[in-house]
Amino acid sequence: MRSWWNAKLVELSADEEARWRQESREKWEWDQAALRRQYLREGRAEGKAEGKVEVARALLRMGMAIESIAKATNLSETEIQSIQAEAL
Repeated sequence: MRSWWNAKLVELSADEEARWRQESREKWEWDQAALRRQYLREGRAEGKAEGKVEVARALLRMGMAIESIAKATNLSETEIQSIQAEAL
């Protein structure tokens, strides 16, 4: 395996176009991995925000005060009032 890889490195080093293609492929793979990480972070943040809204809805249905819901969910009172208006 190691000798194959050494041969591949020599081949890529000798052929400028092959080296360019390989470097382009590696850059593309790095970019794709970075995008996947970004999408995961965004998805988690979106899920967290949706979870807070769901908790606020449940607490509103239970009759909890808006001020208390705001403290429990870290949502603003205005956001909770908006959630409450949507439910009506």
